[in-house]
This record gives sequence, structure tokens and C-alpha cells, in this order.
Amino acid sequence: RLWEEDEIPASSAPFRPIALRIRDRQGRIVDTVRSTEAFTLEWEYALAAPVTGLRVGVYLSSMRGEYVLTAFDVDDARQYEQFGSRPAGHYLSRCSLPADLLNEGRYSLGVNASSFGVRRYFMDEGALSFNVDISGAPGTQWPELRHGLIRPRLSWTIERVA
Repeated sequence: RLWEEDEIPASSAPFRPIALRIRDRQGRIVDTVRSTEAFTLEWEYALAAPVTGLRVGVYLSSMRGEYVLTAFDVDDARQYEQFGSRPAGHYLSRCSLPADLLNEGRYSLGVNASSFGVRRYFMDEGALSFNVDISGAPGTQWPELRHGLIRPRLSWTIERVA
């Protein structure tokens, strides 16, 4: 997703979104990910002036509007200490989603840039959509669909007790 200048409200300044990308494990930009492979969410943006308390985040939802997760780039306290005050510049905020997390389907990715409790700079609730392909995922040998938004690879033990 690339944002054109006319799509960005003037009220977003000094924050300017540039692009939102999904990259597969080889670093290629994709619109379909394999559930058995980790992938990266990458948000590129620029700050025309310094911003204190900035957090940029993503909202992952099913196409039915069910939230799967919300995450911000400074959720970790050490990240917040390092990037709690960001000088003007060009930035990439990235996070990796692990393999064997999402079930088959189409998902929506929303984005938000804000200073907690102070100001929302930018929000795009339906910035990007992508598909999850379950080829080779655990349980695909069974013909029925798996319910739920997540499809984790759980570690099971089987023990004969008698």
C-alpha cells in the first residue's frame, strides 16, 4: 500500500505515511503468505519534525471485522526508551509474525500513528488486505475446515497408559 499525497490529511503532519508492505521470508513483497512461514509487516513513514511519544502500530483483523491482534512498535519498554522521542527523518517500523499463527483466509491490516493520550496523527483502518494459504499446514490431511482465526502448531504428546 502506497499513500499518495492527496490521501494524507493535513492534520497528520509532521507524520507522513509512505508505504505498508507484507514481506515473505525471502523479503519479497507479497499479498499472500503461507501459514507455515513467518512473514514481516513493514511500515515506512517520515517525520518532518521531531515527535515525542510516537507509537506506530497495526491492527490485524479478519474480513468479518474480528480483531486478531493489535501491536505497536514501542510496546517493549526498551524500544520506548530508545525511540520515545524521534527526530525528524525517514523510518521503517517492522515486526515479524511467526509461522503457524494464522488460519486460512483473507485478513485486513489497519495502521495507526499516535502519541499516547496526546494526539492521533494518522489512521487507516483498512490499509491493506492479504491472504493466508495453509498448504502444508498441520491438519491439512483432514478434509474439513478448521474453525478459528489462528492455526497454531501445538506440541502434543501421546502416551499409552494401559
